[in-house]
Amino acid sequence: MRLSEALDQAYRLDPSSAEFALGVRSALDGLSREAGLLSDAQREGGPDCYRRHLLAADPLGRYAVAALVWRRSGKPGAWSSHVVRLYQ
Repeated sequence: MRLSEALDQAYRLDPSSAEFALGVRSALDGLSREAGLLSDAQREGGPDCYRRHLLAADPLGRYAVAALVWRRSGKPGAWSSHVVRLYQ
């Protein structure tokens, strides 16, 4: 299931419910395990700060999911990325 479909499914539930939280967590967990999640261009971090890449956005404005990528100091070419929180 695609990320946006999984998140849309979670949003059919009451946002204050445990089921909603579990649905969102499951969708994001699946995303973080996806091979090829970021393109080579998206893996480029900024020299002094992170770069943000939008991975999914709801046309109704309920959520947006982004990856933050940055370089580790002292290690040229080394990078890290994290899937960040769901914003409502």
